[in-house]
Amino acid sequence: MRNKMYHFSYSSVFAKDINDYVELKQAMGLWFRTPAENLHRFDRLCVELNIQSSILTEKLISTWTAPRPGESDNTRAARITALKGFANFLNSKGAQIRWPHVQRRCSGPSQFVPYIFTADEIVRILQTADSQKIPAHGSQFHLIFPTVLRVLYGTGLRISEALRLKCEDVDLPHSLLSVWDSKFDNSRRLPISPSLRDELLRYESRLRRPVGSAYFFPNSKGLPYSQRTVYDKFRDILWQSGIPHGSGRKGPRVHDFRHTFAVHSLQKCVDAGIDTYTFLPVLATYLGHKKVSTTEKYLRLTAEAYPAFLKKATELSDTVIPEVQDYD
Repeated sequence: MRNKMYHFSYSSVFAKDINDYVELKQAMGLWFRTPAENLHRFDRLCVELNIQSSILTEKLISTWTAPRPGESDNTRAARITALKGFANFLNSKGAQIRWPHVQRRCSGPSQFVPYIFTADEIVRILQTADSQKIPAHGSQFHLIFPTVLRVLYGTGLRISEALRLKCEDVDLPHSLLSVWDSKFDNSRRLPISPSLRDELLRYESRLRRPVGSAYFFPNSKGLPYSQRTVYDKFRDILWQSGIPHGSGRKGPRVHDFRHTFAVHSLQKCVDAGIDTYTFLPVLATYLGHKKVSTTEKYLRLTAEAYPAFLKKATELSDTVIPEVQDYD
């Protein structure tokens, strides 16, 4: 298993201070992966915005803390908490940062329901992604993007997990993907289908990997693509595929590939006469859920999307999803 201390490389004008802050928290014995990851994203945002001043302004804070399409309240709250902790650290060193009022949660209970793609929509999305023109500037995103989508739909990985995959994590001879130190401090090894393995082999044979890059889906600098790059392209692909995209959190979202993987897997259980409640712990482990109750919500979603889902099933079969090795 990889070292539990999670390290990021920071490159913005705040790089040294962020690194000092993260190292301080880790030296205190804190498992600081999620805040460190959020600060890494903040660091990349500063680079993208060409921030030259090391003063954490209210405008920059507001830009970072603003709600994002498809983002849950909890995810946004984690972003806000990470930056506020960093701001407090800077203030302890003599900075005078004024933290603006930030409303963390939307008013009223969340009515959000994930979008479950149909099989036809999945085919249309992948066909559209495959037909993208080769960029004139030499980018290989036309190869990477459709392959990322196939990994998301074929494994249910979170987009952050897929983009962080390293070459050493992709064991194609044995049809395995390794996901390390993911959400909730979870690591797991996932078997993949023969068809997905073949797609990944084809992708590898065509990709011109940047020299020295350790990442399976590298950008031109050999680093992982940002989630924002994938989100923006995904919305464009939806439009080209004739699938409407609502504003805000109405979706569909990239993360809905994960929900779709789970729902389609459960639907296969019904079609195969498999006991879905026996299958749930297997699916929970595959998805990286710590609690089966988290996965149970997919039962409700599937029942709503597929009326036949509640048919009586029989016993669990290991042919739906192979055995999963879970690592503490």
